[in-house]
Amino acid sequence: MQVKGCGFKVALWRLPKIDPRLSLLEQIRASRSFAAEDAIQPDPFSVPGMKDAVPCVLRAALKKSSIAIFGDYDCDGICGTAILVETLRELGVDPLVRLPRRDEGYGIQPEQIKELAERGAEMIITVDNGITAHKAVAAARDLGVMMVVTDHHEPKNLLPGCPVVNPKLPGSDYRDYSGAGVAYLLACALNQASGRPEPENLLELVSLATVADICPVTGPNYCLARKGLLQMRDNPRPGIRSLAEAAGTNKLDGNSLGWQIGPRVNAAGRIGDPRAAYELITAKDAAAAAVIAGKLDKMNRERQKLVKTAVDECLKKYDGSCFPVFIIGHPHGIAGVVAGRVAQAVRRPVIVGASSGGIITASGRSIGEFDLLGALDECRRLTGLPEKYGGHRQAAGLSFDSRDLPKIQRALNEIAVSRLKPEDMVEWVELDGVINRALSLDEVKELDILEPCGLENPVPVFALTGPASIVREGDGWKLISVNNVNFFVSSEFPVAAGQTVYAAVTPYIDVYQNIERVAVKVVDVRTVSVTRDLLVKAYMAWRQGKAVEIYEEKIFSELGLSKTKQNSFVNLLESETFRKFGAFYNDGIVKKE
Repeated sequence: MQVKGCGFKVALWRLPKIDPRLSLLEQIRASRSFAAEDAIQPDPFSVPGMKDAVPCVLRAALKKSSIAIFGDYDCDGICGTAILVETLRELGVDPLVRLPRRDEGYGIQPEQIKELAERGAEMIITVDNGITAHKAVAAARDLGVMMVVTDHHEPKNLLPGCPVVNPKLPGSDYRDYSGAGVAYLLACALNQASGRPEPENLLELVSLATVADICPVTGPNYCLARKGLLQMRDNPRPGIRSLAEAAGTNKLDGNSLGWQIGPRVNAAGRIGDPRAAYELITAKDAAAAAVIAGKLDKMNRERQKLVKTAVDECLKKYDGSCFPVFIIGHPHGIAGVVAGRVAQAVRRPVIVGASSGGIITASGRSIGEFDLLGALDECRRLTGLPEKYGGHRQAAGLSFDSRDLPKIQRALNEIAVSRLKPEDMVEWVELDGVINRALSLDEVKELDILEPCGLENPVPVFALTGPASIVREGDGWKLISVNNVNFFVSSEFPVAAGQTVYAAVTPYIDVYQNIERVAVKVVDVRTVSVTRDLLVKAYMAWRQGKAVEIYEEKIFSELGLSKTKQNSFVNLLESETFRKFGAFYNDGIVKKE
């Protein structure tokens, strides 16, 4: 497919055909493939490699061997490290803890093996890394140090020569645990094998890591994250309580974990030392936790300023290519966040990197269904580059010689031209159902069963359609009512009393002066909505010479349709007007006569 020029950012609605008489939660159950009630507690020994790893770790613990935990610098790796440290302490071992800084690179290296061996480590357990650590495992073997790898990243063809626990290996019942989730299941397996109860007090760390690392909150992940969230709400760790207070949030849910607490944990590793976040997560004293939380909050504000500056720089440099690669003069620690923001802005897969000593260290983020890791695999097959990379379909990290940048960029752009689909390059608003009446408090409160919301279990969004009445107007805003549901829009929103409004909204409970009321957050709002079915009818009328709406005729023109000649298949997404006002009940392909 030849991809046309970039530059548009629009939202298309995807609507389920749901009976609006159902409650909100019943509509969600009918529209989604995942149901919270179906989630089951995972069996830790169902994770590939667990049966090999557990005896090794238990033998080392019983012998009182010196065990080191080598984690990662992000929220997932930090939480997973804390999980294994606290578990091993219950088994009578006080582990060494090693968290790399970003400037050391991702994953355990031979020099870090040597360092830990010199500190007396007889066993090293990795968390959230190690699946490709062949050189490090070989170095450990040479030094007589036992290695156990726990990771959740995609494995390559050859595994390290040691016990490897990874849900993405063949034979797994579930592939999508976070690194902390894998660490927790190892903790469960260790306790189970030693006759101890499941360490449920550690589940809040799994919940935080699962959401913050953008892992699917479905199936076993949902089960673990939900229990952890309820635990967090009931009696949070001092560190999590302090971070919530620093962020100014009084509600613990997927949004606060993913957008407020998680980024503050990540800030330490992005622009400082991840050890500070680890000390906060494991703090027992509330006063000490509050001090560290204040420092992380300050780091996060600094990180936000750097990200905004870097995003603005990238957008100014954007040349319309299908897979842009940007090199920024900012810390590499913010590259992933910047790549994600730019990818959403230009609706293209994006790589952002920083150069040091002639080596570019970069992070990539994808859009839609475009397989970023697969694109890097193809680039390597075609060019031999990059030599070092890894990650997932939606996110990856890589490093390469700065002299190879043009070759990599050309190859990735060609891959994107051939693989990107129009469906990938537009923003979608996925709706769960319809609101056609005033909502009760109980009906909206029921939706909390979905929390923590996150990847593949998003915050619910509903279509709200009807004639608008203007309740009040102020400086820069209007309060309008549709189907007895009130919400705010910009004063520039072109709506008159009685005009039909199409809104995509998320209901929530607003509390003011201890009084609860139903409110909705507007995700998208428009005064025109065009479905495929409506366009098919309009197209038939148009072909017969009948009058149609201006925007319908404009769509037909943009698609190159003829009133009199034979027409073939076309993708509605090729119409800019449809991308602005469109809504689908099914796929985006409409057959022309």
